[in-house]
This record gives sequence, structure tokens and C-alpha cells, in this order.
Amino acid sequence: MVGIPLPFLGAIGAITLEIGGGLLLITGFKVRPVAFLLAIFTMVHFFKSVMMTGVACCRS
Repeated sequence: MVGIPLPFLGAIGAITLEIGGGLLLITGFKVRPVAFLLAIFTMVHFFKSVMMTGVACCRS
């Protein structure tokens, strides 16, 4: 492996947050902090998609 394995670690973190957070929300354990983390995670991905769309529209 060449370089730092950040994509792999990011994927593990995302999977853990989505599955673990979902299970914690279903069971009702630590609902507010988990909901806050999932909301931030979703917002980051939403704004990333908006930025990528804006770049694609400006280049064409």
C-alpha cells in the first residue's frame, strides 16, 4: 500500500457511524448526540455534492 490509508479509514468511520448510529437511534440510546453526529455527517455530504455540481456546471 502506498501513502496513508485515509480512504479506507474514512470508509470504516462512515460505516460505523451510519450503522452504529442507526442502531443507537432505533434503540433510543444517546439519541441527541447520535442525531447531531448523523446530521453533521449528512450536511457535509450534501454540501460536498452541491459544490461538485457547481463546479461541473461552471466548467461546461
